[in-house]
Amino acid sequence: ASYSLKLNDKINIKLHYKLSKEKKKFKYIPTNQDIKRVNKNILYQDDNYLVLSKPSGIAVQSGTATGKNIIDILKFKNDKFFIVHRLDKDTSGLLLIAKNRQTAKNLSDQFSSRKIKKKYFAILIGEIKKKSGRIVSRIADKNKNLISILNYKLLCKNKLYSFVDIELITGRKHQIRKQFCDLGYPIVGDKIYGKKANIKLMLHSYLIEFNFSNKIMKYKSNVPGYFKNFLKEINLKIPLGNFEL
Repeated sequence: ASYSLKLNDKINIKLHYKLSKEKKKFKYIPTNQDIKRVNKNILYQDDNYLVLSKPSGIAVQSGTATGKNIIDILKFKNDKFFIVHRLDKDTSGLLLIAKNRQTAKNLSDQFSSRKIKKKYFAILIGEIKKKSGRIVSRIADKNKNLISILNYKLLCKNKLYSFVDIELITGRKHQIRKQFCDLGYPIVGDKIYGKKANIKLMLHSYLIEFNFSNKIMKYKSNVPGYFKNFLKEINLKIPLGNFEL
């Protein structure tokens, strides 16, 4: 990935699959409503990066059936954007996007070396017994079993649900959802690893912290209204302290 192509370089590609009729791809054109919704959720931006509180239900990049995605909405202004990490389509919260290649490399290196702090709120199905813990397991990704680590603190609970604060140490695909599901505590609204229900995924990225130009940059995002409302519905009260909603 660090090698830049030069004039007269040769690229050899071996194709081992049968050619088939290519399906027509759905071309997504952002609506004014989509553009307003995303721009409203931009918390900060300058010439180097942008911090966005991503709404649930919008993918980070194209590839979904609807085609609706954050990058295409942002690019509607003809600006350049570089993905340095991802959130699941149904996960809400903080998304960090670079606006030039130098910043993209800087932030990508920090993500790879686990120097960027990422924290989440999640509502789990079931009553977690331990007040805090570390979950370490291996998650299959591209024919590799990658070590996956997260720390959690229990904020409050009842016999049916647990509200937890999560610090993500590694960033594997669907990591938080998979690891808690494997323990028997799927996230509320998780239609892939949990119980199918007509409710949004209760997983929100609320804090991101990183180093930029020798300064510690820290951003927070309030949880969506539906998240707060669900906590009220299940009679979970948030303890006073450093946990902001």
